[in-house]
Amino acid sequence: MMTEMDYREYEERPCTPECMACRPEQVFTIPEGTGIVEGFADDSYIEANLPDEVEIIANRAFAGYASLRRLGFPPGLRVIGEHAFRECSSLREAVLPDGVEEIRSGTFFGCGALQTLVLPRGLRRIGAYAFGCCGSLRGVVIPDGVESIGQGAFSGCTALREVSLPAAWQSPERQRMLEYAGIPANIRVYRQKG
Repeated sequence: MMTEMDYREYEERPCTPECMACRPEQVFTIPEGTGIVEGFADDSYIEANLPDEVEIIANRAFAGYASLRRLGFPPGLRVIGEHAFRECSSLREAVLPDGVEEIRSGTFFGCGALQTLVLPRGLRRIGAYAFGCCGSLRGVVIPDGVESIGQGAFSGCTALREVSLPAAWQSPERQRMLEYAGIPANIRVYRQKG
């Protein structure tokens, strides 16, 4: 299992030809046994399949892959780096596994086709501009354990019609956080404790 320190070491290292993959097909499958995904050289793939062993998707791993429509997130995923899917303008769905505790800054920024978003039950933090400019996103359920939502996290989500929140988010402090996150008061729906 990779530690946070291992991840930081990979985060600071540029990709090498050995860690990149290049295939002519439109569907790319990451090889079994891969623990960290740093991206691949050809950004024309429309689908990527990640093996169950993947725990970390590095910073900017898929940033700018405008053709990518679908990505199967593995159940063991723990870390998604900053801007990992930034401007993946064709990505339509993100169903994140329960092991992910933080959506980092800019992770899905500019994913204009993103319509379906399922946040993990274990989620604790949503970073600044994590879903900014996801103009097709219509609804979001914020899990009960979320402690913070960063500035502009949902700014520019022009189709957003409903954000379901835990009842605890009705406090004045958290209301200000929601305002800074770009979630207008008229689309906030609060769940009862249950």
